[in-house]
Amino acid sequence: MISKGEQGSFYILSAMICTILAILSCMLISNISSEYLKCKQMEERLIAFNLAEAGIEKAIWKLKKDGSNYKGEEDTHLGRGIFSVKLEEKDDRIFITSIGYFFNQKKPGIREKIKVVIRKEDLKIELWEQG
Repeated sequence: MISKGEQGSFYILSAMICTILAILSCMLISNISSEYLKCKQMEERLIAFNLAEAGIEKAIWKLKKDGSNYKGEEDTHLGRGIFSVKLEEKDDRIFITSIGYFFNQKKPGIREKIKVVIRKEDLKIELWEQG
């Protein structure tokens, strides 16, 4: 049989163990939600980058197909976002800037930008710059 003094010690020990477990559980849940948000943001940035890359690829394809008639485009919808492409010609080079936007209901949008320099003569990429 347990005496009253031992019974009180048991309740205090049980309360301390429960408190420690509750604190550890809160920390674990906080870590999990933080990692989830980081992964979600990385996914959204990757989608925006892929949209910008799609704009670059479309511009090069259009230049090869239509020649110099292609001048770029604004707010082209693709998947879960849009991209815009601007072309600028200088000497024997074409400078292509593409911006991809991922839109979310909670945020105004995530943006990724790619700049590419290609030679007019063979439409080969000379420089690829992200940021």
